[in-house]
Amino acid sequence: MLFFIVDGWHFCSKASLTFASFMIRFFIFIVCCLMGIVAGAQDTLRPVTDTTQQVADTIPVVTIAPVTVVSYERAQVAVLSKLKGLNLQSKAEFLIQEPKAVAGKDWLFYYLLGVLLLFGALRLTYARYFKDLFRFFFRTSLRVNQIREQLVQSGLQSLLFNVFFAVAFGIYLFLLLKHYKSDIGISEWLLPLTGTAVLMLLYLGKYLFLQLSGWLFSMKTAAETYTFIVFLINKVAGIAILPFIILIAFAPTYLADMAVNISLILVSGLFLYRFLRAYQPVYAEIKLERLHFFVFFLAVEIAPLLLIYKVLVLYF
Repeated sequence: MLFFIVDGWHFCSKASLTFASFMIRFFIFIVCCLMGIVAGAQDTLRPVTDTTQQVADTIPVVTIAPVTVVSYERAQVAVLSKLKGLNLQSKAEFLIQEPKAVAGKDWLFYYLLGVLLLFGALRLTYARYFKDLFRFFFRTSLRVNQIREQLVQSGLQSLLFNVFFAVAFGIYLFLLLKHYKSDIGISEWLLPLTGTAVLMLLYLGKYLFLQLSGWLFSMKTAAETYTFIVFLINKVAGIAILPFIILIAFAPTYLADMAVNISLILVSGLFLYRFLRAYQPVYAEIKLERLHFFVFFLAVEIAPLLLIYKVLVLYF
């Protein structure tokens, strides 16, 4: 019994010593771990302090130059003095500026509008005469002689279309003078009226001259035939020139130049066609040689135009 008691006490004493030794070892382990953590934290903080010191030591020293303060007035004078186009440093000059004279085309627009309205009224009012006029000109019908008789008997229609020819070529001559920059000392709005009046007087004198010549030389039929062909070509020319008048008046320069050239070719062609068209019926009436007819054509058609040109050159 005693043996068991002693043996139990001995076992308990041994177990107590083992637990105490374990606790001592565990406490020493904890202390070592804490010391290691503290030492590691101190080693980690040191390089940061050193790096900051190293960066601070490598920053270069910047020296700021002194800034010169310039006033606004001095800067303005310096800038303006370099602008040579303004010429602000020279002495001011006294100058009276005249208002710019702008040549408007309003009156020309309304004048051409009136010409087109006149043509439209004649075209609608005398539609049959207008149709017969071009049928006889182009000879598209076999009844040429009958159409000619109808045209001859239409005295009022013929007179109105002759007036329209004078009006159309009056404005055409004005536009030619303006295109070639010719000044004859007359107001612009009077030039078309003057040209119209001159053409009407010229062809009235030509009509009276032809009728008088036919009566004096007993060639009334030939004179009437030639007169009819002359005024027929004039009517067609007055109508054909209308598109070119509008282009010359309002188109750009390159189109106006083209319209002038084409219109001059057209007028010259109609003038030549009038000579060729008039020769055959006149020759059938009086058996006139071509040379004699050509001399007559120069005297009646070319000489008056050269005379008008000479007067314009001498007095204007």
